[in-house]
Order: sequence, then structure tokens, then C-alpha cells
Amino acid sequence: MDTSELDIFLQQEDSKNIQLRNLSSINQSVTEYAYFEPKRSYYPRLFKVIVSLHQENKDYVTIDIKKNLNDCDPLNRFAYDIITWTFSIIDIEGVGRYYQSFTKENIVHFPYVIQIPDFVKKTVIFEQADELIPNGILTISCEVSFMSYPGPAIEKNHRLGCWTFEEYRPQVREKRKEEEICLNNDCEKIIYENEKKLVNDMFHFLKTIEKYKEDDLEEKSVEYWKKTLLRDLASDELFRTYLHFNPIFQTYSRLKRKLMILLGVFPEYANLEDLEPEFHIPWTQTRLKFKRRFKIQKEKVDKTKANLKKIKHQSGTLNEEDNIAEIDDEWKVFVSLVEHELENDIEYDITGISRCNNDDKWNFIVETEDGISFTLPFKNNQETLGSKLASSSSIFKNMLRNPMKEKHEKKK
Repeated sequence: MDTSELDIFLQQEDSKNIQLRNLSSINQSVTEYAYFEPKRSYYPRLFKVIVSLHQENKDYVTIDIKKNLNDCDPLNRFAYDIITWTFSIIDIEGVGRYYQSFTKENIVHFPYVIQIPDFVKKTVIFEQADELIPNGILTISCEVSFMSYPGPAIEKNHRLGCWTFEEYRPQVREKRKEEEICLNNDCEKIIYENEKKLVNDMFHFLKTIEKYKEDDLEEKSVEYWKKTLLRDLASDELFRTYLHFNPIFQTYSRLKRKLMILLGVFPEYANLEDLEPEFHIPWTQTRLKFKRRFKIQKEKVDKTKANLKKIKHQSGTLNEEDNIAEIDDEWKVFVSLVEHELENDIEYDITGISRCNNDDKWNFIVETEDGISFTLPFKNNQETLGSKLASSSSIFKNMLRNPMKEKHEKKK
């Protein structure tokens, strides 16, 4: 195929309103949906957008986007779309509020799912019921922009990344679970490797905190840690783009903040709106999630232990059980030390702070084809990670040329 053909794309937009009717109570369970089907495209596809208020999620309006897979024969091209979804609440004057945007790549004949469990708080909506729920009707506007590409030609059973192109017949659906595991391999590996690094750093934080408390930290060690902690702020910003909801990263941030405060290199927050998002969740909640997530890490080690046992039985190695027990004890001690150090950690009262009304700061959420969601920060008249990406990427530049700043999710 001619290289210039790769630059050919179809662009179109569509919008629909989804209305939740007869709303009178914050505890109601209501679900409505709408379908989106691009008319101009290289292949047929149909998307379902579901908006819900349900008792399982007591605090937020939720939105789910799913693609209906077709049974037709696959294209002989790696066709794909770049899709941007923008949601807002339409008030009584017909004006959109609480804009949020999400971008995710869609690839022909592969699953496409976006879950938004915390679109807008129910309390925010019902506190403004006269403006946002006139006559008991909540109107959610959904605007979607498609950029569709034909993609390069492919051969059946040809691998591109971790995705296998093959005949799409009904019986192939039975293997979909295996395909989804394959799709998530890269994402899982990235998250797991970064979690290992964070856990290793936390070990060093704990040792240093203990030495500081015992007045056993040498001056050169203090200077080393001051430089290291400040130097790593940039890498923490990168971690934060896709790990700020991860309990291991949240715990890492709290331990690091504690060490920085002890060493006098971390100023208290004069403005709570500048507080990193991982500190919005109290430690009492993060602690439980951390232990569950850490248990997953331990299970990976347990698999290694099982392999060690197998090798021991095959080779007759002695004292291997003692080493395995030491590994297990180390995990338990680590969790206990973390819980002890953060038992009375500093909490900031962020109640009453409205991120949605902050016109100077907002986030743009992007999900990659590997399933990793990035939250890119923007701030008026200041250089941020998001603005750096926008200045170096034509794709981001095109997104940001949209005149409405509200097309990016503002911080809550």
C-alpha cells in the first residue's frame, strides 16, 4: 500500500442527549442509553453509551461505553479510530456544565470499553436540582468525534504487537477471554514493574525514617536524601499520570511526604487546591486497598516460591524452606511497618473545595491501546506535563485547538 494512503482519514462528529426522567431522590436507580453509529467509515460499528444512577455506586453518576462487535468477515487492514467522547450536564438554560472528555483508540473487531464510575457526584446535582433537574429530568449531553483510519494491509494470522488477526467467526468468541488476557499483558507488565520499584523505594524510606528517629542518620545521608527526593519529583509526576488511583503509589507518596517533612524539604500546603490527588483519599481508606493490592504482589512471589520448592525437590537442595520463610516474613514485616508509620499521618480537610469550578486547572484523560489511562494536567499560563506533550505532539495540538477549554475534564 502506498505510504500516503496511511494519511487518509475520515472525520465526523455526532451528539445526542440522554435523559434520566422522574428523578426525585438521590437513592433512585435509573438507567438510560443511546446508540452512536458513524455513517462515514471504513467498516460498520455501533457504540452504546449507558448513563446510570444506581445504588451500587451511592456517590456518583456513572457512564459506560461499549462497542457491539459484528460477525462479518474481518477487513484485511489494521483499521482503527481515534475517538473522543465529551460529556456534560445540560442545565435549565441549555448550557453545558461539568465537561469531561475521554479519548481511546478503537480497533476493528476488538473489544472497546470505557468505564467512568465517577462522572459527577449525585450530591452536587441534587443540591442544584432547580437548575440541573428541571421537571425531574437530568439531561446528559454526549458529543463524540471520530477520526477513522484505514490502516496498513495485513495478512491473516499476522501479529502486530500482541494482537492476532484471524477469521472472526462466532466460535472465536469462546476465545475472547484469552484474547483479553493477551491485550492486557503489556499494561499489567508496566503496572507490575512500576509497583515493584515503588515498593523497593518504600523499603528505603522506612529504613531512613527509622534512622532519623534514632538520631542515627549521618549528615551526608541527609544531603543525599534531600537531593534524591527533590530530583525524583519529576518521575513522580509521570507516575501520577497513570498511577494516582493505585493504592501502592498512594502509599508511596504518603511515606515519601513524611520523609520529606522530617528532612525539612517539603513545605506545608498553603493552598489545598495544589494538593496532589493521591492525598484526597484518607489513609484509613487507602490502607485497606493497599493491603489488597499488596496481596496481589505477594501472590506473584508465592508462585516463585512454588517453583523454588519444585527445584528443591528435584535437586535435593537443603535449607531452601528457610529462605522461603524469610521472604514471607519480610512481606509481613513491611506491611506492618507501613501501617505503623502512617497510622497518624497528616490528613487535609478538602471538603468544600470545588474542583469543577476551578477555571485555571483541568485534566485531559487519554487511554492507550494497551488499556493504560493517563491523566494529563493543564494549568493556565503555566508549563505542565500536559502542555509539554501538547507542544511536542501534533495529535494533542489538534485536540487542544478546540476552542472550548471545557472539552478537557476539569478537576473536581
